[in-house]
Amino acid sequence: MAVDSVQVTYYIKPSVSISGNNLTGCAPVTATFAANINSNYNITGCLWRFEDGEIIYDPSCSGVSKEFNIPGGNDVYLTVIESNGCQTEVAKPSMVVVHSKPEVNFYMYPEGSFGYSNYTTVLYPTVQFVDSTYTFATAITDWEWTFFGNSDTSGILGYADIQNPVFVFPSDTGTYPVKLEVINQQGCKSDTTINLIITGDLSFYIPNAFTPDGDGTNDFFGPEGIGIDENYQLMIFNRWGQMIWHNISPGEKWNGVVRDLGDGTKLAQDGVYVWKLIFKTSLLTGESERRYIKYGIVTLLK
Repeated sequence: MAVDSVQVTYYIKPSVSISGNNLTGCAPVTATFAANINSNYNITGCLWRFEDGEIIYDPSCSGVSKEFNIPGGNDVYLTVIESNGCQTEVAKPSMVVVHSKPEVNFYMYPEGSFGYSNYTTVLYPTVQFVDSTYTFATAITDWEWTFFGNSDTSGILGYADIQNPVFVFPSDTGTYPVKLEVINQQGCKSDTTINLIITGDLSFYIPNAFTPDGDGTNDFFGPEGIGIDENYQLMIFNRWGQMIWHNISPGEKWNGVVRDLGDGTKLAQDGVYVWKLIFKTSLLTGESERRYIKYGIVTLLK
């Protein structure tokens, strides 16, 4: 009986483990990893794989660092490659734990406004602030509000440490930065800064009667005030709804002439007329810009 012999060579895989530093924190977390290898064989490299799909080749197996942004537990995988072609893989589930940072935001509700706006006027410097931070299911424990001076983040008007404070700004036009920093239960901080714009206030007066008799007193009808200066139209209507006079210049007022009917030179009769005023103002810009349409009556007396 013939007998053959076969030589079998086998290799003992190395003992491999993973260790690391700075493995838990608020996003982003920059962790460092080390490959702990116990082997008598020649190691030719380490291959690190991470849950977000990134792969890092470490030819000397001296360790790597990586930034993590995905909230929750992040798995880490290590493959150790030997010169004989053998590979040893180890995994460490949820080795890196990343806490979400709050997404800070807030709204402003100026006194006298019709809703949330970061514009107000000098007549309404009192502003309610409403925190709208998205917390990722982790409660906010601290709010730190800082109210800065006009266009100057080095001058501070005041502070608040409640969620939804009210603050009174100076009655001066300008840009006032407001900063909110929040801290959640896990100690993660975030902040944002939004500008409050304080503008001049619209102010105007329209008389309810005038006497176009040429005596130099109260001879013209039209609005008086500040800020009536854009897209201006003033229209006068008689009792039958006919427009008898109009203009598009804030500097021109009605002298009582029926300009839009007949030959345009006849003086209107004594009586009550309806006026319509349309304009925008340069004093209110941005979100607070609005088109004004006003109606009223005026009595013409000669």
